[in-house]
Amino acid sequence: MDSRFLLENGTGIFTGNELIVKGALENRVGAITGYPGSPLAELFETLEQNKELFNERGIVAQIANNEALAAARLNGSQMAGIRALAVMKNVGLHVAADGLALGNMAGSAPDGGALVAVGDDTWSEGTQVPADSRFLSQHLYMPVLEPATFQEIKDWVGLGFELSRQSRLYLTYLVTSNQADGGGSVTVSRNRFAALSRRQRLALDTATIASDERVIIPPATAHKEREVVRERFPRLWALARDMAVNHILHPAADAPLGFITSGLAYTYLEHALQMLGLSGRFPILKLGISYPLDPQIIERFAAQTRVFCVVEERRAFIETQIATELARRPHLAVDLWGKGFPDVQGLHPSLIVESLARLFAALDADLPVDEARLQRELAVLAPAPDAPAVPPRTPSFCPGCPHRDSATVLKKIAADFAADDPPLDLVFHGDIGCYSMLKYTPFSSLMHNLSGMGLGGGTGAGIDPFIDNKQLVFMGDSTFFHTGMIAISDSIKNGQDITYIILDNKTTAMTGHQPTPGIDTDVLGQPTFAQNIEKIARGLAGDGELFIARMNPAERADYTELLRDAVRRDGVKVVIADKECAITYHRRR
Repeated sequence: MDSRFLLENGTGIFTGNELIVKGALENRVGAITGYPGSPLAELFETLEQNKELFNERGIVAQIANNEALAAARLNGSQMAGIRALAVMKNVGLHVAADGLALGNMAGSAPDGGALVAVGDDTWSEGTQVPADSRFLSQHLYMPVLEPATFQEIKDWVGLGFELSRQSRLYLTYLVTSNQADGGGSVTVSRNRFAALSRRQRLALDTATIASDERVIIPPATAHKEREVVRERFPRLWALARDMAVNHILHPAADAPLGFITSGLAYTYLEHALQMLGLSGRFPILKLGISYPLDPQIIERFAAQTRVFCVVEERRAFIETQIATELARRPHLAVDLWGKGFPDVQGLHPSLIVESLARLFAALDADLPVDEARLQRELAVLAPAPDAPAVPPRTPSFCPGCPHRDSATVLKKIAADFAADDPPLDLVFHGDIGCYSMLKYTPFSSLMHNLSGMGLGGGTGAGIDPFIDNKQLVFMGDSTFFHTGMIAISDSIKNGQDITYIILDNKTTAMTGHQPTPGIDTDVLGQPTFAQNIEKIARGLAGDGELFIARMNPAERADYTELLRDAVRRDGVKVVIADKECAITYHRRR
């Protein structure tokens, strides 16, 4: 157990991932679920490292097979007074959307609360697509709570639960890569534990369950939508005002310029203004809830300045909401500056300084700007001279990765088949996992497209009826349990000609080696039933024929013959590569 998570007062040093866990412990969390993904994967390692505390207090912590199941767990938790937290990356929010849309309309329990901590890899440094979960949250009518500082990352978990409980809305708790992976010193409080837990259960009285409230199907959906927008949103705004979640910093009267920002962008803005000697010289509307935008706070800010400059990362989300509010209130006569000025990639203090220089030059106003200091800062930011060329390094598998065995064998098989008379050209469909490295040299011939996690077989199904090629998909064991088994079921049902290469290394390797359903313990070390990929795959075929084989891919000669035979067969074939991840192997050693 990590003693930092037992601190009751004073200061502790934590990463952003750890702060979410500590904040949950301080605020009577009953259940934590989700699916690991960058940048929030390390949160699950934190749970595992503190399993003694969670088990002692009966706090449920479970990795769901996928994010949709995590969302459904949230929905189930709200049948009683449970504070529940689901954790996922931005792409996982896509997977969870159906369950979250319905759960949010049904609402959180009056004595519970539902938070969805979403990690946004804003500039797609480690995720397959650029992330901005605010837009999907808006589509789901889920308010977005954006902590800015590391202190807020911890403290606002409790704030989020309270907002959720009182507004009866699910909340998106948004953090970015820099916040999740970074860290700092925070003031801690004592842990507070829920009365309802694994150790203190209850008998649910089903007579008290109002199914009309919790079962949302048409025409009730339209009524619930109106309730969310017309009743729950105004309730949320009133709560946010009472709790000062959105507040105006450095208030002024008739300031020549004011800034509107949220989350990490706020800290960047304050840093940039400090660099220019302008700290506290302009009012700043710091939004804790960036959606839905409280129209009353816009009215209040317009009384301080008639020039709004929105500072936010990547896409114009806050800006478009403000533009809508200003269009509804022409009497405010506010000028709005946002993403169109300037268009930059990324966001950090130096880029904000450059942007402010352009803004100051464009505004016809008396601004308290030290022009000489501004020019000195811009000179510091001038492009550096060309650095010596650094040899490029292509992303690749870890040394000893069992995917290397399968990839090496299949690269040779594909070349041999292409040289046959007549030639056989193999088509490979991509997926998300460690095997995404197949895109790069020397294995780039083993991935021809990419649809998403667990979707390689579905991609193959889209072209299968129209081609005579043999098709193959790489898959990991965690992906098999996430959505891969559904793809295999679909392939069997529709008579697809495809070979699945499933690596059974019994770990979720790409996100930091979290447990999978294929092992006999969960994330808290509790004993569970170890599920068998081979038996599940056979069950999907029922009484039908299904070629399935298991072998250690390190046995190259026999493994090569197995794959040659499997690929040439017709129909669905499942080959299970049975070899442990090299990292977990050497950790055990």
